[in-house]
Amino acid sequence: MSIQLWSKNLKKHYPNVNVEKVTVGERGKGYIVYVDGERMALNHFFRRFYRHRLDKE
Repeated sequence: MSIQLWSKNLKKHYPNVNVEKVTVGERGKGYIVYVDGERMALNHFFRRFYRHRLDKE
């Protein structure tokens, strides 16, 4: 799934979330997620929010 599609999908559940693609040194690409202005790594976001939502369903 492309990041654009994924990002759009994410906005449905979390309207105040922004995903930004960043390049980190020569190691390549990463994604930074902004939640209510708080900045965090994508995997950190997944652990905190995504799993939490899945538990509720």
